[in-house]
Amino acid sequence: MAIRFTARKRFALLALVGAVALSIGGAGAANAAPTSPPPPIIHGSGDHCSFNIDTNVMVCADQESQLASAVVAATGKEAVKADGSAKFSPQVNTVVGTIYSFPSYGGRSLDLVTSSNCQTSLISYTNLATIGWDNDIDSFKSYSGCKTTLWENTGFTGSKYGPYVDKTSIGVIANQASSITWGN
Repeated sequence: MAIRFTARKRFALLALVGAVALSIGGAGAANAAPTSPPPPIIHGSGDHCSFNIDTNVMVCADQESQLASAVVAATGKEAVKADGSAKFSPQVNTVVGTIYSFPSYGGRSLDLVTSSNCQTSLISYTNLATIGWDNDIDSFKSYSGCKTTLWENTGFTGSKYGPYVDKTSIGVIANQASSITWGN
């Protein structure tokens, strides 16, 4: 038995199919703005965290000194803060930067971790709000030969600050950054 559709029902069905295609990346997706990453998978709690950009996993501890062991317990991998001569390895994740909620590396902290190498590629995070750091950075450190750039808006737009290796105070962009990049 064939199903018959009126012209109105056919049009409604085509409109629905077109809307679904656009929402999952069909026509016009190339011109769409970058989407925000999903909320992270969080292990533990506390003011000192490590966020893996590649896996979207955040591990937190009450004390900065407890963070390294919490990361190994939750992920099975070390997160290494290294100087520019670091060798990148699949057995470890590399900390490319640490952001702080107060000047002079004080307050809450977040290590940003990846398996990528900022010597050969740009590492980025498009929306700091998804990890609880929108408009909340007052100082930062960079590792593994990386330099940090802060952006006023999500998607790497608006005013930019950087690239710099370490900054104890970030001036006019303090508590105004919404996206971040690391490069050489």
